[in-house]
Amino acid sequence: MRNQGDRDRVSADIQEAMKRGGVYRCDRVRQHDGSFRWIEANGRAELNEEGRAVRFPGILMDT
Repeated sequence: MRNQGDRDRVSADIQEAMKRGGVYRCDRVRQHDGSFRWIEANGRAELNEEGRAVRFPGILMDT
């Protein structure tokens, strides 16, 4: 699948934000046909006292 690299990148970025807490941002994803879709994805991982992500509020806009 051509967009596997983008899926892996986005997944890794989200997992990192969930580990450390704080901001997540993404501005593009590759589609199945190989073209890019430009987006504005902003979120924030909120951690509990034990350091586990308990919320991930955010917004996704197609730009």
